[in-house]
Amino acid sequence: NCRFRGLDSYAVEIGPGSLKNEISKNSFYDLGAGAVKVGGSKDLPTSENLIQDNLITSGGRIYPTGTAILIKLSDKNIVRFNEIFDFFYTGISVGWHWGYGDTLAVDNQILSNKIYKIGQGVMSDLGGIYTLGVNGHTLIEGNVIHDVESYQEHNGWGIYFDEGSENVLAKNNLVYRISSGGFHQHYGKNNTV
Repeated sequence: NCRFRGLDSYAVEIGPGSLKNEISKNSFYDLGAGAVKVGGSKDLPTSENLIQDNLITSGGRIYPTGTAILIKLSDKNIVRFNEIFDFFYTGISVGWHWGYGDTLAVDNQILSNKIYKIGQGVMSDLGGIYTLGVNGHTLIEGNVIHDVESYQEHNGWGIYFDEGSENVLAKNNLVYRISSGGFHQHYGKNNTV
């Protein structure tokens, strides 16, 4: 039940070694970058965090590449029931490791989020929900994504599996009014949509 407003970068960062934190029922708006950034390392893993029931709007005002919720090298996180809109880049990003190398971004769940008014013709190579690298046993389910518009034609998608996305399941999502398409796979394997 907190309010985060008028910040120059990310509002909340869950850093290395952080376990079982909850960010819920907050409002985030007028953000320099994004709302929540989660990330760890092999030596200090970040795991089992819950991000739910947040209102996240008007981000990327200083850094247009800001992502509303960014999960880097972290596992077993749950992101659900958030409303995300008015960003110039991506709504929810999971992974952050190029190619098929080992990563800690596994077993994450992205569930029943509302994501819209993303990109707005400012940035390209983006999505409502974006994955990068091996995301073993990650589930993307029940999300509603709409009004995603990229700067360059054919560079904005509803759900975007980028380089090396592997072992991700996306089901029962609703995606509409997207400048390039509802789903895009750059290169990856063993994914199910």
